[in-house]
Amino acid sequence: MGNKYKKNSSINRKKVLFVSNSTADRISFIREGFSQLDFLEVSQLYLLKDDKTKSLLTRILTKLKIPPDLDKLNRRLAIKVRAENPDIIFIVKGNLIYPSTLKMLKEQHPYIKLVSFSNDNMSLWHNKSLFYHYGVKYYDLLVSINIPAYKDIQDRFSKKIIYVDKSYSPKYHYYEPLEKKYDVIFIGSYEYERYQDLQYLASKGIKVDVFGNMWDKTKLDRVNKNLTIHYHDLVGDDYRKAICSSKIVLGFLRKINFDTQTSRSFEIPACGSFMLMERTNEHQRLFEEGEEAEYFSSNEELLNKTIYYLKNEIERESIAKNGRLKCESAGYSYAERIKGIISEINKL
Repeated sequence: MGNKYKKNSSINRKKVLFVSNSTADRISFIREGFSQLDFLEVSQLYLLKDDKTKSLLTRILTKLKIPPDLDKLNRRLAIKVRAENPDIIFIVKGNLIYPSTLKMLKEQHPYIKLVSFSNDNMSLWHNKSLFYHYGVKYYDLLVSINIPAYKDIQDRFSKKIIYVDKSYSPKYHYYEPLEKKYDVIFIGSYEYERYQDLQYLASKGIKVDVFGNMWDKTKLDRVNKNLTIHYHDLVGDDYRKAICSSKIVLGFLRKINFDTQTSRSFEIPACGSFMLMERTNEHQRLFEEGEEAEYFSSNEELLNKTIYYLKNEIERESIAKNGRLKCESAGYSYAERIKGIISEINKL
């Protein structure tokens, strides 16, 4: 089978420079979405290294929202633009990109369309730097996530904004018929409310396995015997295989961002697993409740649905399959999202 995104080769391909202030592995999903589109010629620029042992000065400056550009990303961006002459510069988050760099690009290359994209709520200070805050005015298009709280960015950006839902990558998130070795699993970082919900499930006799960052905060606590915390994250194929190996995959939203959907909202069903996620209007719009996913709004509902679907395998597997088919038929992949973004750029 050929690539379903391929188009007539005679069509002029747009040159896109994909820029991120993360390392290559951190933005692999959206980068893969670009590579699926044959009408784009894509080059990349990202951090060459992710220094885990940052100096005290670097940590202080980052805390003050003026992170140092240790990897010379701004200088490399200017050089690459001169060498490649792109039509579009697509910047993911851009917390390391100086306002002066963006201004220079607009002045020296006025034909280039500057696009800002982020999966985070960039109206909140814990997600952005001063560089982003004062540089956002130089972008031609801002792409944000279709979450009500994220739309506060309209107060800070007067030009065109488009809102898209989060996505999944068919290359990284796909179904594999594996043995269901986990009853219930949660993959995500520690938050106190999540921990309390999982402890509640465990106290009612539900076996839950947890993977993710910052769960070492529970090491001195009395963790219920039914709650197994693995104290490490899952990435890449390990992440996908764990989802495929679970009867029920739980999803919690990040309260600090006022999220009403998350990347997990698409990645879990795309892997063909049964998703039990916090109920929101966004989730109910994206996946039909009781047919393509299940939701909860309280601990009691979470417990009752967990017990029910652990006992009812046929119904559980039917919902999981429907969720996967919805991802494929409704255009929830990164490539489809990017096609829509490119269409909006063409209108500028």
